[in-house]
Amino acid sequence: MSGELIDGRYELGERLGTGGMGEVYRARDRLLGREVAVKLITPPVDPERAGADEYDELLARFTREARAAAALDSPYCVTVHDHGTTTRSGVERPYLVMALVDGRTLERILRDEGRVPWRRALTWAGQLCAALAAAHSAGVVHRDIKPANVMVVAPDPADPGGHGTVQVLDFGIARFAEEVALDDRLTRTGAMPIGSVHYLAPERFRGERGDERGDLYALGCVLYELLVGRPPYVGTAAQVMYNHLHDVPLRPSRAVAGLPPAVERLVLRLMAADPADRPGDAARAGEEIRAALAAGAEPASPARPANPALSPATPPPGPLPATPSPAASRPARRPPSPAARRSHAGRAPGRAAAPWPALVRTPAPQAATARRTSSLMRPLAAALAMIAAVAGGVGLAVSGTNADSHGEGAAPPAPVASSAAPSPEAVAELAGPYQLGAAGSKPALKPMVQVMERARAAALRRGLPGPEIVPLPVDGSTWSSAAPRLLAAVGDTGEVDSDDFFDSGAVLLSSCDVPDSLAATDYDEEGWVAQYLDENRGARRVFVRAGPSDRALSWLIDELKSAGMKVKTDRGTDWKSPAAFAAAVAAYGPDAVVMGEDLGREWLDAVDARFRGLRVFLPENAPHCLGDRPVADTPEGWLTARGHYSVEADPDRNRRDRVTKALGAKLAALPYAVETYDTTMAALGAWPGTDGDGAGPRDELRTRLLNERAPRMLVATWHDTYEAESRAPVWIDERRDGHWRQVASTMVERYMG
Repeated sequence: MSGELIDGRYELGERLGTGGMGEVYRARDRLLGREVAVKLITPPVDPERAGADEYDELLARFTREARAAAALDSPYCVTVHDHGTTTRSGVERPYLVMALVDGRTLERILRDEGRVPWRRALTWAGQLCAALAAAHSAGVVHRDIKPANVMVVAPDPADPGGHGTVQVLDFGIARFAEEVALDDRLTRTGAMPIGSVHYLAPERFRGERGDERGDLYALGCVLYELLVGRPPYVGTAAQVMYNHLHDVPLRPSRAVAGLPPAVERLVLRLMAADPADRPGDAARAGEEIRAALAAGAEPASPARPANPALSPATPPPGPLPATPSPAASRPARRPPSPAARRSHAGRAPGRAAAPWPALVRTPAPQAATARRTSSLMRPLAAALAMIAAVAGGVGLAVSGTNADSHGEGAAPPAPVASSAAPSPEAVAELAGPYQLGAAGSKPALKPMVQVMERARAAALRRGLPGPEIVPLPVDGSTWSSAAPRLLAAVGDTGEVDSDDFFDSGAVLLSSCDVPDSLAATDYDEEGWVAQYLDENRGARRVFVRAGPSDRALSWLIDELKSAGMKVKTDRGTDWKSPAAFAAAVAAYGPDAVVMGEDLGREWLDAVDARFRGLRVFLPENAPHCLGDRPVADTPEGWLTARGHYSVEADPDRNRRDRVTKALGAKLAALPYAVETYDTTMAALGAWPGTDGDGAGPRDELRTRLLNERAPRMLVATWHDTYEAESRAPVWIDERRDGHWRQVASTMVERYMG
């Protein structure tokens, strides 16, 4: 390609990058004697199948968008010098000629530095707003703002902080691409993106055309990633789409110690789900960014421990010792104090919480009806079809970042899993010399082994190790004799006999509701309920019926009080009747009542008869590892929290089908079955392939679990076990029509120390 002449004027040099929309080349403008960048656009329709009139219309659209982009007058937009078409391999392809920018994309900066200081991030965001304001005033909406489309060049002399100057790439191209994608008359190639899922506004997924405020939402996502070191939502494309539509991201201050409150409010305002709640335009957003910079000197919330799992710049801990000890087997996690979990300084008791985007409640399921797909749903269907094109195996895979910027190469494609079962010889080779234990109580041991065997079969199809799965009862077995080649154990490790643990030297990976679990614990569930009642439902007075133990719901009560709420706690009072208890609840006049003791359905019905506010049921006998769910007999309208995935409650049909296909309906319905499957997949992805006496491979397994990205899993979005121990998903369900339905979800921040 080097030396090729475009239009007799632009001599192509080295290729700087390639992506879904085309390739970028360094070139020399022979007429003016200057270095430029030439972007050759990949035709978004099939030229051989499209008619001449259709293809001419496509090129006319490109010309309109290119002219609009070339007319932009902003020091923060990459200058478009020229545009046209050229014939390559018999196909007429449009091209853009742009100023050659010498710098790094934000994507590269994040990869090199992890995250950036908030002042620098806000400075760049302000310049981005200036670019967007210039474009929007000219009628140009970018529609694909992302770190790969923003470059930072040498420091601006007018910038005393020396943070550099932002240059926004690809104005007009995304708009042109989207118009083609939404035109049913054009025969598309099916390979062209219409935006990056991590930065798309919710209204785009709903099939709405959207306006300039979609760019502001993307700006908020980029700013979030600059501050925290990762996008607001991670996971498969389908999971990220669901998060954008229904969830609120983890507050940046939970990951960045000392982040000024004004900066956090700005990020969340830009990312508001409703476009009406975002700044009115880019100019207004720029004013709010400048105000946040100025307000940065005001006292911030008490510093929270930074989450090392959220920052690629923070190195993970080193390898753990070969033989575990109580202090060194895993970084210890303890529940933080209420003051460390949140700051309510300056809020008067009983006063409403500071402005915070409310969680979007998951709508009740609608009866399925056969109807023709409306025109409003075609964009969403097109997006899903494009995302499905990169899906494989059990789940969906997020595609690599498009290299649509100068100097950015496309990410290598992910390996494709084979659906065929491996040969017996391959299975024997992949099994290796070591064993993986399934730890559980005797009643749960059989389904535990079944779940792990399904994960092993999926791993073998992907060419991953598939060691022998050995059942390990935690109530009466000797591990060293039951599994002499034991390298690790997954499952319910909460009741493991300490002698078995230390004698075996196994790596323990708990996937159930026990201390140091990779899944959520009761601490996580209680903390999320307190936050949900406070920040999302505005409760100020809460009546808590806890069990007789001082431990029962103690974390919930502490969290409620730290939020400035008035809490009345009842620990095992001997009420003469459910009606008397309900009268006491009504007399207190709460906004919410929490039942932490399962006294029977008649007690819940009695509360319903006297109180119609928020009602939460958190029984002490909550679902345990692969056990039955004990809260089925609950009145309509009550809420509960869970720390495990539920097929019954999940509103995402595709994810439900994926889980059921992987586990079977019976296993998929068991609490913590999905968490056990995902933890097993993580262990197999990090499984050592070397032989030896066991000490070296155990060290290798621990190191890889802490440092390497886990393989594709069903639901989990964590990259390594350290991140899993730092953050955990928790859900809120509501009883509707005799079933539990998910209404909210979050990632609970845990604290290591």
